[in-house]
Amino acid sequence: MAESSLKASLKLIAKVAIPILIAAGVAWWQFGSDFKNFDLSTLRWSSRLTEGLIMALVLLFFREAGMAWRFRKLSDKKLSGGDSVRVSLICDFTSAITPTSAGGSLLSMIFLHRRGLNIGQATAITILTLFLDMMFFVVTVPIIFLLISPSEILNFSAGKTDTNLAWVLMGIYLLVIFFSIILAVGIFYKPKAVGAFFLKIANYKLLRRFRGKAAELADGLNRTSYEIKQYSWRWWIAPSLATIITWVARMLLVNAIFFAFMPEANQPVIFGRQIIVTILLMFVPTPGGSGVGEMLFKTYYADMINGPVIAIMAIIWRLFTSYIFLLTGITVLPSFLKLYSSNQIKPNYREENNRDQLG
Repeated sequence: MAESSLKASLKLIAKVAIPILIAAGVAWWQFGSDFKNFDLSTLRWSSRLTEGLIMALVLLFFREAGMAWRFRKLSDKKLSGGDSVRVSLICDFTSAITPTSAGGSLLSMIFLHRRGLNIGQATAITILTLFLDMMFFVVTVPIIFLLISPSEILNFSAGKTDTNLAWVLMGIYLLVIFFSIILAVGIFYKPKAVGAFFLKIANYKLLRRFRGKAAELADGLNRTSYEIKQYSWRWWIAPSLATIITWVARMLLVNAIFFAFMPEANQPVIFGRQIIVTILLMFVPTPGGSGVGEMLFKTYYADMINGPVIAIMAIIWRLFTSYIFLLTGITVLPSFLKLYSSNQIKPNYREENNRDQLG
């Protein structure tokens, strides 16, 4: 038992160390010259700097509060406030150490079940969370391009629009729309048909290794469709509002950092560009977007930032959007692992779980 616990701890340390090392290496590569040329004496602490960092902390609080509120609402308040916060922190932590958010979704589903929700409810919450997140970007991206000139959003580095970046963005956005439509059809209309579609795709030779995941998704869609039939359209208001609060707070973090260091920058354009950066980070192969996030920040905001201070701003931005969750996750995960290994389920819902597993 002690040996397995040691192996689990070492594995966890390795997973945390990898994104940190990648980020440190890329930061030195991208910002090494900036750090060498940066004179710390020129960075004077001011009331504006203090206000900007306080705003960033407040926005971080709203982001986590929004996520916790959404988990609590999706569970019909069966999750306590504390458990909702823990699920939110676990999602953030695993997203910071995995290339995609899939790891966070899986762990959150396990935690939800251990805290008393039946398998159907836990699966439904996980899939609905993914669906709401994708719908936020499906709706927000065209609004941003309607309100802000595309040339301003895609302009960077000497004022030239990167055509390749525009095509990559369009490809990712269309992929998000496609998957959102598939999920919507699977959740609200034809769960069995959509599940069969994924299973058929997974039978192709190159995709056979994903058959297990396809089967899980098919089963999850059936459970989710069954769970939400009991709710009216009004039930969606609170989770949707919580999703908006979560993502808007996350996007505005970079605005707070610019306010602290570059208050003269165009705040609406900063917000618009941050949405694009977030979409681009959805499909990067590094844990939590480590390395890529730092490069995108320097490339995407270089035309707005004067001098080597860009290095400081990039690191603070990543601290608030990624690094901090490595620390908070380490404090929350041990209790989750203990709960998982003990096979405990809250007694208030144990009977409901047993009925779900038998049925």
